[in-house]
Amino acid sequence: MSVAEPLTRQAPAAPVKGFLGVPVSLFGIRGTFPQVTEAVILAESLGFSGVSFGEHHASRVVDWPDPLIIQAGLAAVTSRITLGTSISLLPLYNPVEFAERVAVIDQMSGGRVQLGAC
Repeated sequence: MSVAEPLTRQAPAAPVKGFLGVPVSLFGIRGTFPQVTEAVILAESLGFSGVSFGEHHASRVVDWPDPLIIQAGLAAVTSRITLGTSISLLPLYNPVEFAERVAVIDQMSGGRVQLGAC
């Protein structure tokens, strides 16, 4: 899709390719869950390859302290876009329970979960 084409054009089947063919992803989407869901559905329809959410506690900047919860919700309303965590604070979790949560969401999404950890 070129910059000059109207936004009403049908979305490409493959992910949007950025500079040097790197897939384009969205980071830092903020708002209520319905607003985030709408933005992610739009991003998927426009051909974005992924979205990513970080884990930040007691922050005014980020709305989601547990990115796995939003991934689970988005898995139900999307079909192609990758659902990622840009950071997960693993020392805060029981390792087995965390791995189980990620595995279940990965199954719910059809294998579209990408995990970032610190």
